[in-house]
Amino acid sequence: MYAQPQTESARGLYRRNTDAELFRIIGTFPLIAAEEIAKLTARPPVQVRKRLRQFLAAGYLNRIQGANEALTFYEEIECERCHHVNQKARLGGRQIATPWFWYLQPKALPYAPDGVAWREKSANIVDHDRGITLCHLALHNKWGGELETWHQQRDAMKESVALDGKTVNFYADARFYLEGRHCFLEYQHSAPSSKNGETDLDVKVARYNALLKHKKDAKVIFIFRAQNHVENFLKRIADDFPYRWLWATDMEGIKHNPSGSIFWCPKDYEERTYSFSDALV
Repeated sequence: MYAQPQTESARGLYRRNTDAELFRIIGTFPLIAAEEIAKLTARPPVQVRKRLRQFLAAGYLNRIQGANEALTFYEEIECERCHHVNQKARLGGRQIATPWFWYLQPKALPYAPDGVAWREKSANIVDHDRGITLCHLALHNKWGGELETWHQQRDAMKESVALDGKTVNFYADARFYLEGRHCFLEYQHSAPSSKNGETDLDVKVARYNALLKHKKDAKVIFIFRAQNHVENFLKRIADDFPYRWLWATDMEGIKHNPSGSIFWCPKDYEERTYSFSDALV
């Protein structure tokens, strides 16, 4: 049971039965757009935006715009004005080019105790973290309650492995359980950085290899912005890591067909694809 905010007449706030759901959704899907909240709650977008602005003024919520990312949804949403299906929000027939993404302030945590909250959010990582939320929304839209124990708070993501005689700590972008699998998620929004001929992706793969190579029920899923990035990644690592504990796909695949055979793995990426419904291998 979630607490409800108390009356704050100076801000025009008063108790509503729908407020707990609003806080829960924003805490579960940080950097969510108002149109997506309206879709999840079956409430009019205008009503949702008004309530969000009230909580913004009262210090329960904050919002930020991405550096480069245009607004794309986890599924196409019909325009509230022209009733055409668009991937981008429109208002009065005009495209909104720079969307706002909403997140909880720490003040809101009593009303969404399991939610993700930030005091501030750097604009430099908004597009990356927004991509994680898009993946979460897509999986939730398909599987609902079958998508178990999603985590993306840093303090819940720490893993430790032994590499070259040293203990190394690292953090996944997200972690969840689905179809009997313990899954780690890595969203590669930007080009990998490189040092001494080794990219940050190479480092991540080596760490996951140490963590997952003997586990049949665990996967790490790398999500890339475009399919050609997936192919280049798999070609790079296939000789050194010809295994099935790693899956890779692109953002369009995970958004629009998450239950389909959209995943490639280094072992046999030129021969077949995989899906969550496949037997554990």
